[in-house]
Amino acid sequence: QVDPDAAVDTATVWTEVTKRVKYGDFDENRNFYAAAKSSDLICVKPDLTSRQLGFYSSDEIFCVQVLNNDVYVLVELDDGEPVMGVWRHEILDKEGTLGERELVLDWAHTGAFTDAAPSSFTFDEYGNMYIGTEDLYNPLMVMYTNGDLDIYYKDIIPGPAKQIAWSAGTHLFMILDGDDEKTVLRIDMGVQGAPHFRG
Repeated sequence: QVDPDAAVDTATVWTEVTKRVKYGDFDENRNFYAAAKSSDLICVKPDLTSRQLGFYSSDEIFCVQVLNNDVYVLVELDDGEPVMGVWRHEILDKEGTLGERELVLDWAHTGAFTDAAPSSFTFDEYGNMYIGTEDLYNPLMVMYTNGDLDIYYKDIIPGPAKQIAWSAGTHLFMILDGDDEKTVLRIDMGVQGAPHFRG
């Protein structure tokens, strides 16, 4: 962890986990869910103890987001169907115990986005999911709460999207990959992002 008001050399180890992780998010009980390739989902509790949750030990997780009382993960399965998709797990208790996975989005059924590689996702305040993708000129897909899919800001936002994240307001930040002249875009979405819990 780093104090943003102090020098960078104030960084200290927050906690150690048994696997290499890249992504994570907090729930309302200050549990931190982290993951990466072959890491499984790892829950770090407020007392900084951690455990693997037993869902994705041989799979690659590309993004983890908490919305309300659910943990969402973007996963490429090593064995199983669909190969690429977004899954949801209900948070069952304050200890970070998760329910069985429920398929939210099968990437093979995303129309124009099927051949693109999803990189990350985030939610707006209404629960609509925005997914950044690589390999496409139109990099941002939205899945509305009714399950409908659409290209967001078609032919306006350049791609590919390496990572997307919502600010505290109405702006979505998108890290571009492959263009040295454009590194980060700030996109006014006209709507607030979903509330995020703090650790």
